Amino acid sequence: MELGACPVADGSRPTETTRHASPLAWNGGRSLLWQVLGLALVWIFLVILHLHNDGLWYQGDAPRHAGNGIFWRDFVLHFPVSPFAFALGYFARYPVISPTLYPPVFYLIEAVVFSVFGISPFVAKGVVLSFALLAALYMLLWLRYGVGPQTGWGGALLLLQPGMIVWSNAVMLNVPAMALGLATLYHGRRLLDAPRSPQLYLTAMFGVLAILTYVPTGMIVFVLLAWFVIERRGAVFRQLRTWIVAGLAALALTPWAVITIKWAPDRIGMVSGSAYHASLPFAEAQWWLSYLASLPRLVTDWVLALAAAGAILGLWSRRWRREAKLALIWIVVCYVGFSCIYVREPRYILLLMPPLVLLGVIALVAGFERLSTPFGRSPAWAMPAALLILIGVHLLAAPQVRVPAVSGMRKVVAFVEREAPDQRVFYEGKYDGVFSFYVRAGDRKMRESVTLGSKLLYATAVDPSLKLVKMVASPHDVVDAFRSKCGCRWLVVESPWEDKEPAPDRYLRQALHGPEFMLVRSFPFHRPRPGPGYIDVYRFLPPIKTPQQQRLRFPILGNDKVYRVAPIGH
Repeated sequence: MELGACPVADGSRPTETTRHASPLAWNGGRSLLWQVLGLALVWIFLVILHLHNDGLWYQGDAPRHAGNGIFWRDFVLHFPVSPFAFALGYFARYPVISPTLYPPVFYLIEAVVFSVFGISPFVAKGVVLSFALLAALYMLLWLRYGVGPQTGWGGALLLLQPGMIVWSNAVMLNVPAMALGLATLYHGRRLLDAPRSPQLYLTAMFGVLAILTYVPTGMIVFVLLAWFVIERRGAVFRQLRTWIVAGLAALALTPWAVITIKWAPDRIGMVSGSAYHASLPFAEAQWWLSYLASLPRLVTDWVLALAAAGAILGLWSRRWRREAKLALIWIVVCYVGFSCIYVREPRYILLLMPPLVLLGVIALVAGFERLSTPFGRSPAWAMPAALLILIGVHLLAAPQVRVPAVSGMRKVVAFVEREAPDQRVFYEGKYDGVFSFYVRAGDRKMRESVTLGSKLLYATAVDPSLKLVKMVASPHDVVDAFRSKCGCRWLVVESPWEDKEPAPDRYLRQALHGPEFMLVRSFPFHRPRPGPGYIDVYRFLPPIKTPQQQRLRFPILGNDKVYRVAPIGH
């Protein structure tokens, strides 16, 4: 099916005049130019709505996704002989990186953007927002191709879903992965109609990029396979170029598979549940319904209701059956696939939003068709008008979507930089990544450094409950650690404390009340949790030794090895 031949809501097909109309012509709402312009305006509205949110609010991943971009930029600039030694030395100075936990595509894009615009969390969030725009543009193209040129306005609906509003304002991988996954499936959808077209290359390219952004996005491979089997497009698999492209894609993915198995085995264990000594409860209905209960947090009730209607009307109507069937296969495969992962959060199923929007738009088109039968043909402007009204309702509701935020950390970092220039600083608290990121962002000469409580006093593997290693057993041990192992005169500690923190944190709290520590200043700190938060800055009074090397443990690597590491640039 060619784009110009797509049916429109009233059952007619574009005339030659429609095909060759001026790009500036409104053309009954079918104009690609006006649809893209409207989409851009909605995107700008969302950017302005949360302009002051730095995007680092999700702990502890968001600051690490931003920090990894800086790491890869510095890695490329230094091009070290020993990548592992470089990564250890970098972590010893700025413990905000996790370069082996996630693939590097998003980070390499961040690295380029940081090089152009400078290091800032707002720059990193801008990259995520750009991917949100890319996803909306592909939604627009899909609707124009699969449903009709007049429905391209529905691309803005994707931007205005609560899941998109929240996660496009966080420096996280979910929106970029969803955008690349949507691009992959769009070109795969085009490949269904033209098995010998160049769409194969675009499908493979975006698929590899999606998986090398966020591995669970690989679920799109199973969606594509299901499509080609059910649509009986075996001709694609009988082409030599298909197997060559598949081989090249596998070759591109293999290095990261090796890195994951070697350097992040506990990440695999968290996905399967083995890290928690648990098995997947496949027999429990609640297990399979949990993501269903999460959908209202990602998609508005309007779109959910329309999507349900679209599924029914689409399957009922011969005209829309194929598009509805493809959307439903997409939803079922991804829903079942993500439900087979032990660790789960609503953000993992952002990939379900595009097919729900697609079904919602099908419901509107099919509904207009059925109404036009008894009352005569509906006017050409009715369908775009209905979509624009729906978008308007979502625009009014968008400011009500709560996006978490963290604020106050930059003042703390500025104070420490002023009082303790070019010194090592200790930090303990849930938002250690935010602190470390801002230290790195302001340290152009690589002279400052951070020591975390989770490396001096204890160590864990990703989750604080996994593979806890205690390095202190009393408040007295804490004081000794600061005398001889830390090299930190200044301490930055979050309060109030959480009951679930490991025992070494409690020893630190007790030690802070002793004569060796002096409270210098407290800063108010806003975080996405109830109750006021504060960040206290202490000074350690006794003499200290500054070791040339840091002793680091990384339980996530699957061993209890102690690495003696000098900070990079030391």
